[in-house]
Amino acid sequence: MYVADSANGTIRRVALADGAVTTIIGLVGADVFIDGTGTNAQLDLPLSLWGNGDKLYLTEGNNSTVREIAP
Repeated sequence: MYVADSANGTIRRVALADGAVTTIIGLVGADVFIDGTGTNAQLDLPLSLWGNGDKLYLTEGNNSTVREIAP
């Protein structure tokens, strides 16, 4: 399962089997918009997250952006 962690500016993966949490996109506390991959990308208030097959999409509130991501 994937969640948008708005408070920390990240996208996190939560393993349903054991509850382990992994940051897959974003840098905690960055609060800016920078393209990149994985934790080199920086998100500015990620709000919603939805999927379509092997791709995820997210919206960012502070810069009115929709991003396509492939975790």
